[in-house]
Amino acid sequence: AALSLLEGSSEQLLESEIRSDVGVAQANAGSRRSELDDARGQCEQALALAKRAGGAAETGKALDCRGEVAYFLQDYTRALEFYRDAGTVFGTIGHDVGKAQSQLHQGHVYSDLGKFDEAGTCLDQAATLWARVGNRRQEAIVRVAKARLEVRRGNYQKALNQFQEALAALEPMGDAVWVGSSLTGIAWVYEEMAETGPALKHRERALTLFEAAGLKTGDVVLALDGK
Repeated sequence: AALSLLEGSSEQLLESEIRSDVGVAQANAGSRRSELDDARGQCEQALALAKRAGGAAETGKALDCRGEVAYFLQDYTRALEFYRDAGTVFGTIGHDVGKAQSQLHQGHVYSDLGKFDEAGTCLDQAATLWARVGNRRQEAIVRVAKARLEVRRGNYQKALNQFQEALAALEPMGDAVWVGSSLTGIAWVYEEMAETGPALKHRERALTLFEAAGLKTGDVVLALDGK
């Protein structure tokens, strides 16, 4: 429906670029609601519009969008293909933000596949790009992803350090979702280490934070799924 609002515009190039962005936004929202068929259609339409407009940034966003839908469908091979293509497009135009996001997303996929070395490489590249951009929030979010990777590797102390560094960076920003994610991550590490007292303490802190911010558990999960 949102796409149809721009029909009839005399600015055809701008129209296609804007409609592509709208399509990506709708698709991302759809994928988070598990409305995957609709989301996939929105992504495909956004990609076609972006290519028609010749907009490289919009094409990269649409490819990343298609990767997100494939990831939610657990089609990791296709997700990686789309994320890589998006990264290539962003790289050709020096779009560090888009490139950083595509590297982060590839890191998530590799981590889920148990390909930890590849995941670590992607996350390191994402961290470097976000540092270049100067986005400390995204740097901290990548640190959360690195911490989760270390938990999967069984490197609990390293994971704990990463989560605590992320928490220290995010708390002054007042980002309830990612502060809570860091707290629950710390709890996860303590659980893996069979230290139930600290684990419970950090989970309670996270729940208190979410409740104070008016966040339901489902809302938090959806926000984190957005990466």
